[in-house]
Amino acid sequence: MSIEIVALSVLVVLILGTIVRIAIGPTTWDRLIGIGLIASKVTIAAVIMALYFEESYILDVALIIAIIGFLAKVLIARYIERSGNV
Repeated sequence: MSIEIVALSVLVVLILGTIVRIAIGPTTWDRLIGIGLIASKVTIAAVIMALYFEESYILDVALIIAIIGFLAKVLIARYIERSGNV
């Protein structure tokens, strides 16, 4: 078993823990931070997969995932701030 498989397995466990945190999170901001954590962990998983499969196009996918995760976090934060559900 290679180190990449072990790292991906650990990331899957961490993502599941973050999903639990999003579901339990007492405030909306906790859920927003959880969304950012999942986006960053999925980006890291894509980079590890690019190393494992030795395919450079997966790095482009990782970059797109990171950009979409950032934009989603900013847009959700703006919506929460404007709607007054702080």
